[in-house]
Amino acid sequence: MTAFKESRMTFDFADDCFYHIEKSQLHSQVEGFTTCECVVMLQDKVVLIEAKSSTPNPKNENDFDDFIYDIVSKFRDTMAFYNAVLLRHDKEVIGSKLRAVDLKDADYQLLLIIYGHREEWLPPVLDELKSKLRHVLKIWKIKDTEVKVINEKTAKEWHIITNFD
Repeated sequence: MTAFKESRMTFDFADDCFYHIEKSQLHSQVEGFTTCECVVMLQDKVVLIEAKSSTPNPKNENDFDDFIYDIVSKFRDTMAFYNAVLLRHDKEVIGSKLRAVDLKDADYQLLLIIYGHREEWLPPVLDELKSKLRHVLKIWKIKDTEVKVINEKTAKEWHIITNFD
């Protein structure tokens, strides 16, 4: 099991289902990539997880747009990074269940977890994220229903995190 803390939340995944992409040696050697915290195999899906401790108010358009752009970049770059590692690099750094994924038929989920966010604040973030991710979803053949924005309480109910501050 590998545990780590990010954005006031504790994550704990079985090693065979886990790739801590931000802590990988390759990630530290490559500039220009902004990646999610990790990639994990959950219920036969390859899940890209990004955790945030807050988000700007959607009414503050410039800050909110920058926030969404940052998240879109992380999901886009993580898709490319993970697939590149499987195809062109030492994939032994990735958990065995993630290594065994057939990239042609893989089901992906993009999961943003925002600590301290009220349920009623989540839909505007989700709507804007889906809108800005359309090109990524289309090119990777990911259904827009596989983009999720949740808070720490839902993440704990879904057993994505084990604890939060």
